[in-house]
Amino acid sequence: ISSIQHGIAILGYNTIKGLILSSGISATFKRTSNEGLFDYTNFWLQTTLCATLATDFAKINVMYSNEDKEEVFSAAILHDIGKLILNQYDSKNYKKVLVSEISPIDYSNLLLAEEKYCIINHTQAGQVVTDAWNLPELIPLSAQYHHMPLSAPEKIQKLTSVIYIADILSNLILNKIEPQEDMFDRNILEKYNFKFSDIIQKYKDFEENPAKLL
Repeated sequence: ISSIQHGIAILGYNTIKGLILSSGISATFKRTSNEGLFDYTNFWLQTTLCATLATDFAKINVMYSNEDKEEVFSAAILHDIGKLILNQYDSKNYKKVLVSEISPIDYSNLLLAEEKYCIINHTQAGQVVTDAWNLPELIPLSAQYHHMPLSAPEKIQKLTSVIYIADILSNLILNKIEPQEDMFDRNILEKYNFKFSDIIQKYKDFEENPAKLL
């Protein structure tokens, strides 16, 4: 890549925009007293991996137009921003969530723990804050619905579904847990034509080549 224009042409405008957004947000937040419990490096690794996987799944899914594919990276890389918000501004209470022994993909109990100790969960916090930042509508909605895409407005269900799948898979990859079909909502897989074989293949790709995480 020899120029900014060349880089944008290869990666796509929205991918570049998503990287700049995440980089700017990362630089804004300070480390809190939970630094030993909240792993900032792992947080950004997981969200970036989620965005990469979501973009890959959108490319292989024929139900996604080129415009849809361009939106995926920006929305996916900020899907979990609510966790950063809670850790930053309610660190004392969020610490209680961090020390809870919750499985990396046990999202139901994670949301319940966040609501118990912090009043709101990370999906709600992410929606409120990104909306207040006046980011494009797809980002607040993706933050809000990425754990329950079929409850989202119809116009955002396809996008939140691909983020939902990529979010689970990225956590499985980082925690070295092999995917099982019952870890994913069958209704989502069927509605948007996602094949479990593609999910398994992505897991094996990263298992065989960890450098793809970088």
